[in-house]
Amino acid sequence: MDMIHRPLAHEEGKIVYTQAPDNTYTQCIVLSAPINDENELYTIQESVSGDIHELMADTLLDANPDVIPTDPIPSSVDNPFPLLPWIKVNVKVTLYLDKITDKPKQGILHHSPATDSWSFSPGKADKHPHLQLPNLSALAQSMVTNKNIFQGWKLNQNCPNRTMYQSNIQYHCSTCQRIYTQRSQCSISALIFLMVYNYMKLNLAMARFSHTVLT
Repeated sequence: MDMIHRPLAHEEGKIVYTQAPDNTYTQCIVLSAPINDENELYTIQESVSGDIHELMADTLLDANPDVIPTDPIPSSVDNPFPLLPWIKVNVKVTLYLDKITDKPKQGILHHSPATDSWSFSPGKADKHPHLQLPNLSALAQSMVTNKNIFQGWKLNQNCPNRTMYQSNIQYHCSTCQRIYTQRSQCSISALIFLMVYNYMKLNLAMARFSHTVLT
């Protein structure tokens, strides 16, 4: 008898909740779903911290049991991002965008009701020109996930974006070097892996330079 395919309990991109050791519930996003969630893991990412976990379906909840269901709260200036309640007007954040800032900057988020636009004022006092964030409304969740914006004021060394990037390149460099050594008897394969290895070394050098700038 053919096996009947059962629909997955959770879809990719869906908001789910997991129970923490202190019995509170953490909001997460499903990054990838298994083929069969009865015996395979989901990959999820915490919405606030960005931490990634692999969990079974029976540990993921569709709603936070601690929250009493109410009518949906419309987005407003006081609550512009219901799924990211810490992103709001006049809140302290740390911003790190390669195209705007050369290193993570502490500052304040601002909102202009007239144009419905967001901006960021670097520093602890509103004394510097604002950096415009025209796509914040659409990209807030992506910026949190990619560690471009952090809740509160973080020190440079506590912003993991570049540190994680450098670690990943270091890993791939060592992998390429090992594979190149193992395949050195094959001239074509050796040439290809040598090119990849040199490319990784160049990226590692760039990451180390950027890390030096951050610190």
